[in-house]
Amino acid sequence: MSRLVIGLVILLGLAACPKEAEIIQIPGPHCEIHLSFRLPASLGHPLRPEGSPAITELSLRLESENGSQERRLPVVDQSGTTSVTGEPLEIRENEEFTLAVTGLAADEQVVSTGHSEPFSCQLDADQEKIPVEVNFLPVNRWIPVDIPAGLARYGHQQAAVGEGLLIVGGRRPSGAGGVAPAQDAGVPAPDASNGGLGDGGGPVNDGGAELPFPDAGSPRDASNGDGGMIDAGPVVDAGPDLVDAGPQPDGGFGGGGATDDGLLGPALETGLAYYQASTTEFLHGDAIEGNTAFLSRYQAMAVYAQTDRDRAFILGGSTEHPPGEQGLAFYFDADDEGVKISDPVVRMSAALEGLLYPRAVPLQHGLHHLALLGGVKGGRQAPWPVRSAVLPTTMVLVDVDHFTTRSEPLLRSRQGETPLGFRPMVANFGDGSALIAGGWAVGEDGLEGSTNAASHLLYEDRNSGSFIMPYLDKDRAEPLALPRRDGIAVSVHDQLVVFIGGLDEMPDDAQLVAELYRWSPGPVPGRDRGGSLIHSPITRLSNAGEHWGRGMAALPLTCRDDETYCPILVVGGATNGGLGSRSARLLTLKSEVDPNSGRANWVMDEEVLGDLPEPRWGAKVSRLRDGTIIVFGGLDAPEDAGGQLASQAYLYNWSP
Repeated sequence: MSRLVIGLVILLGLAACPKEAEIIQIPGPHCEIHLSFRLPASLGHPLRPEGSPAITELSLRLESENGSQERRLPVVDQSGTTSVTGEPLEIRENEEFTLAVTGLAADEQVVSTGHSEPFSCQLDADQEKIPVEVNFLPVNRWIPVDIPAGLARYGHQQAAVGEGLLIVGGRRPSGAGGVAPAQDAGVPAPDASNGGLGDGGGPVNDGGAELPFPDAGSPRDASNGDGGMIDAGPVVDAGPDLVDAGPQPDGGFGGGGATDDGLLGPALETGLAYYQASTTEFLHGDAIEGNTAFLSRYQAMAVYAQTDRDRAFILGGSTEHPPGEQGLAFYFDADDEGVKISDPVVRMSAALEGLLYPRAVPLQHGLHHLALLGGVKGGRQAPWPVRSAVLPTTMVLVDVDHFTTRSEPLLRSRQGETPLGFRPMVANFGDGSALIAGGWAVGEDGLEGSTNAASHLLYEDRNSGSFIMPYLDKDRAEPLALPRRDGIAVSVHDQLVVFIGGLDEMPDDAQLVAELYRWSPGPVPGRDRGGSLIHSPITRLSNAGEHWGRGMAALPLTCRDDETYCPILVVGGATNGGLGSRSARLLTLKSEVDPNSGRANWVMDEEVLGDLPEPRWGAKVSRLRDGTIIVFGGLDAPEDAGGQLASQAYLYNWSP
């Protein structure tokens, strides 16, 4: 990792870099801010990053609750020493600040950007030195970061926690699949054609204004109910968690060779790791406080990020056969005091016993933060390996503030078979309800291929409204147009969720590659009374032949200024020839009027970004707290094509 230190004397000016700041003595207290730029060592000097133009000017924006200040500071390179000079900044006592830095080339092109964590100058001493660190990355290009030996994986779970990325569980490919060597392709060239990504948040709430939705279907009848939810961010479901070679006769999964692993693939000794953005390093083992051995060879769990506390919960799952620990719960903290994993939280374990591959669905209403559903029961009494899937008829509700779990029926009637497939796709609407669809169909002989089943998660008031509970309405949602599993499910607006890919083959009708559901809630959010759910095709998807399959990773981005519906970043997947794909693109939903019929249709346009340095299949993509996108895990090709574990992660820093 490279660092560049700039001394800023607030109130007095900026001193030479990399020398210490010269303090000019004047009456009264002041702060000396030491700004450190960080970036992967392969990129060289922060102001002259390899493969990008040299930075000749820095644009600084210092923000606080009292407003912002901006400075444009020339960078002068003299005899190998880079210095920065400029006018002083002003502060108020005990203010909290964030600092945004943009590096500009001689032609005003944006080269690199970075943002600091919040900091403050406590003006109760003669002088205070404040270290401020900024991840200063080149924009609009993929930046490789090597994954240490033993940490490469796929089928894992990951979540942005604190400044970095929690990585837990996962597996190796079946058969002889190893780690793919990194290609020595040099530093990727910047992609000047990118129109800029969004800022990576969830769907934008436009304040309830009516949107120009196409009239593409009839609303389902809606009556009965009321409701609301916490903002835990959008749920995105993309990329396989298991080998994708179709179900075997006994209900297990096939792959790159014969396996006795059943629903659990070949496990990893290192079950827990953390990507630390401030050092661009992967922490594991003794670098993480706590007993990480509990999670060795652990997989098939769910992860839920509690972003307001820099904490994540690891729920359910099991060790590889022979059966070891099952149904455990842990919490992982990443804060100013470091990163640490708890011991198993015993009081949360009873409802999680034997639960494999549950989906974590954030809840907004009631006392619980999330529901776990869509998994299978493979408890201690089940045959081992777990080859047949017993779908639970209950969901597990989790209160992460009080460390409690409880089981509740999936259906409002509290009776009946589960309406879910195994490992379905999930996406939330803005009012806290969610669409849960697809996954594996399950029969008497185990897994039987993909399903088109769809359910709407809603809320009901019990005990005269004093108790709010979620349930699945299996009749409200029309089934998917085609059976899907391990495709993309993502919210592009408070009222719209989109399903893409996850098909066994390219359909004859390209309109079937993607579809959407529009939910118009009633007077009380999250309830069925007065709401309508419309299921519609997406009549045109640019380059549909690249999006029908599996193995893609997706991330919803915040709408740009001229957009009504938020774009989706999609990376990797498989080519038409069955190999791993290097593609990276934005898919943006639009409403378009057919000039012949006058009918409004849904379409999705594609905006191509720079290709990944290497192919990725089955990776996952997340957005870190500072806005950096990270692609981690996966294979260099589908597992049934002999894919090997990816040896590099990729960072992406966008600029509109």
